[in-house]
Amino acid sequence: MSDVTAVQRCKEYYENVYQTELKRLQMSHLALDECIQHFLDQRPANGKKYSNKDRAVAFASSSFLRDIEAISSAKRASLALAKVLQYDDAISHDQLDFLASNTPDVLRWAIRFSKLFTRENSALWLYLKVDRREREWDKFFYVCNELNAVLKPFQNRIDELEAKLSSLNIISFFSYLSVLAYDALTKNEQLERHQKIYQRIVLNRLQKSTPQDFAITEMSIAISLKTDLSPIIFPSSDISLHCKENLALFSELIYATGELLDYENSANWFSFDEECGYTDQSFRPVIFNTSNQRAIEWEQTNKKLRLLWNYWMKRAIDELIIRGLHDHQFGLAENQELNQLAYIKAIRSELMLKEVYGFADKLETDSGIHIDLFKFMLFAELNSVFFQKDYIDEFKSIYEANGSLFQSLSMLAFNGLVNGMQNRFPMTWSTVENKVNGLVGWSVSPEFPSGNKNITKAIIDSWTVDLKELASHNSTIIPRLNERPYYKIGSYLFQFPWVVGHQNNANSAVNNLRRVGARRKGVKKETNRIEQNISELLRQKGMNVVCGYNPKFAVGQENPGEIDVIAYADGVLLLIEVKSGYIRSSRQEAWLHKTSTLRKAAWQLCRKENALKEAVLVDTALREQLNFQQDELPQMLKSWIVDTSLEFDGKEIDGYLVTSLETMIIALRDEKSFLNDFEEIAEDDTPSESYASLYQQSFSITEFIRIIESGRVWQGLI
Repeated sequence: MSDVTAVQRCKEYYENVYQTELKRLQMSHLALDECIQHFLDQRPANGKKYSNKDRAVAFASSSFLRDIEAISSAKRASLALAKVLQYDDAISHDQLDFLASNTPDVLRWAIRFSKLFTRENSALWLYLKVDRREREWDKFFYVCNELNAVLKPFQNRIDELEAKLSSLNIISFFSYLSVLAYDALTKNEQLERHQKIYQRIVLNRLQKSTPQDFAITEMSIAISLKTDLSPIIFPSSDISLHCKENLALFSELIYATGELLDYENSANWFSFDEECGYTDQSFRPVIFNTSNQRAIEWEQTNKKLRLLWNYWMKRAIDELIIRGLHDHQFGLAENQELNQLAYIKAIRSELMLKEVYGFADKLETDSGIHIDLFKFMLFAELNSVFFQKDYIDEFKSIYEANGSLFQSLSMLAFNGLVNGMQNRFPMTWSTVENKVNGLVGWSVSPEFPSGNKNITKAIIDSWTVDLKELASHNSTIIPRLNERPYYKIGSYLFQFPWVVGHQNNANSAVNNLRRVGARRKGVKKETNRIEQNISELLRQKGMNVVCGYNPKFAVGQENPGEIDVIAYADGVLLLIEVKSGYIRSSRQEAWLHKTSTLRKAAWQLCRKENALKEAVLVDTALREQLNFQQDELPQMLKSWIVDTSLEFDGKEIDGYLVTSLETMIIALRDEKSFLNDFEEIAEDDTPSESYASLYQQSFSITEFIRIIESGRVWQGLI
């Protein structure tokens, strides 16, 4: 149970903030919104003395949550209450009844945001459903029940199938999954959806693993393959009944898991999309779009991602020429085209990781070894080329000729054995030592002409997830299949060609290092480097720039915090708050980014903007650095959130523009033409609006501001 003293102190803090802001703002809902910002920012902060639950209990019991007008009008009341509803005992039944009766819409959104409705056995949820006789509550509970009900048959069937497959060890389990993964390749559609399905299946299997699963040897692998893989791809006459039955079970498991994920996505849509309406009318789906605007914006974000692939590839081709590698022989002549493309992609990723995510030339690994960033990416690209050429492309070629999944896998594996005893099975495995020895040539450099085993192992380790550790439940962040595509079991490394051959290595690297490796060494330095990169781009355009400015503040006044970037020129003062993260793959992740990182950034910008307005008039050193000689504020003052993500590029959060860093880079470098598809350039070399300069004449800071605010970089392209 939470410490009463801690809860009381937190409550006093929230009450004081509310009263102070009410006196300043003179409107209760504005005061409540400011208090909510403190709560969402995990204030008060006192080391580990106050837990999140302490704060939730304190906030829920504060007197301002009896102000109906304030709760109804505050922008973030539902978001704050969603944090409270994460706990079954953080809010009293009396307070819950008050909110349900007086601010029902606010509470219903809090339930949706918190996904409380999915915790069907929660005491809080069960209490809420008792004696709510209002029509809107009946409709809401009906919809929640329906969203949960559709999940149960699939979850129950998955449980049954997993029980039937529970006798299979993890190697046999992966064997069947890999065989059927190739079946998805034959359809060449929804590959991303299938990878999410396999991800869930693998994680479920790991949760049921035993220590014996990870105590594998060459002999145990051979026995598993002889029993559960060889009869499929090397049948003496027909596939054994044992394997046929297991393949049927796995096929059904894949289907049921896919359906479950689809319905879970529906629940997430209901939870996190404010344009998702609901009804209890029998002739309509229980949830529906009230507008297609969010869907359009999501598709526009995906289009931007595809266009940015063009942009960085063209930058990489230019860089390849600058480095004098455009006519270089990469490996064997027969592999020249694929290897050269791998080099270009590695340069693309290197440029993006440096300019957008602040990486340096050297990447420090967990083992303390510093590896070349380009080599880190080249390793991944060559790996993908290998699996694409020798596994996926060859499999598809064989399949087109015979149309049989099993015969195609058999011929693929047989061809590998004939060609120097190469493993062309649906999954590959090797000891760590053999893998390092086999790939050491990829680490060749002027410094190490024969390659370096320590560097090779460090690179492999950086792309590896230890499945035993993942199964131990000690991992707070679970890598997706393509983020760490080497799967370590004991002293062996396993890989799935159907993952590695199709992955976008640039995106995988970002999420490997920034999502999975969020606590990795050097992340803070990378963030600082992003600020320095932005500053340098602005300086090159003639602006006076200050990076990392700490405004002064009076005793008793809240510290506004460090201002990341301040730039001034030609009567324009630009304040930038930088936010750096990873590449999100779902609307839920995007919603969390908006309601946490970007919300906080906008809140910070408000304070920093006020501090800057004062500092630019009185701080002599700052004025000199900016070459600001006026005695009054400039004609134009802009405060932006510059985000490494794309989801909210061009949108406003609490009145502050969010622009993606890549949009800003393209505008400052005037390279909109680089976004065009390669095919378009080849077909028509005639300059068009998209090839022309973004600027009417030469660069000017005022026009740069207009380009960003109008979204001109993307006009005509999305």
